[in-house]
Amino acid sequence: MNPKTEKIISGFYGIWELISEKCSYSIGEPPKSGTYEINFDRDKVHFHVSWEDKDYKKFQVKFAGIPDGIKYPYEDNPHVDTVKYEITSAGDFMSIAYKGNLIINEASRVLSEDGNFLYVTQKVLGPDGELHANSSVYKRQVML
Repeated sequence: MNPKTEKIISGFYGIWELISEKCSYSIGEPPKSGTYEINFDRDKVHFHVSWEDKDYKKFQVKFAGIPDGIKYPYEDNPHVDTVKYEITSAGDFMSIAYKGNLIINEASRVLSEDGNFLYVTQKVLGPDGELHANSSVYKRQVML
């Protein structure tokens, strides 16, 4: 990975705490609570997202990718053929999941100017064939 990309991605590393009241969902309801963990191992960025819904049911998802802008085969989900991770020219950290040439899921991660907040907008293909956006806000957890 080139040093510029590595420096940008390092700003995203850490554990982020969901601020539920700042979320805006067009599909479903925002979680009651949650965390978004991002770390790096060799050439891959690893994500671990966990959340709890309004009924206190717990969920989690883990995924990883190489942030080089290249589509790679994805075998963990029958609805997804390939995934791509990249840093845009604006410094957004994007991940896109495809089924053929159709975008199934697109996530944009943007840091606040001071690096203390993470804004995640996830666009999900709905039953109507359109992408619907859910936006979440996270605050960086301070590690002691």
